[in-house]
Amino acid sequence: MLIQAGTVALDTKLLHHTDRLSYNVSTIIGIAIATIFRLYLLPQVVFREQRTDESGTAERLTSTSSAR
Repeated sequence: MLIQAGTVALDTKLLHHTDRLSYNVSTIIGIAIATIFRLYLLPQVVFREQRTDESGTAERLTSTSSAR
């Protein structure tokens, strides 16, 4: 949302475009930039693989199964 609002703000404040067409074009550009941001950057942050030691994982699995 901030990326989209930022493109509209840049268009109105920096370029002084205040007509409807400029708002629509800057909104579409903002949506495109935000979509690219979500597609490429967020999966790297959200779905990061946690690195664990394999022997530590095996020990946890055997200790939980033997406790029951």
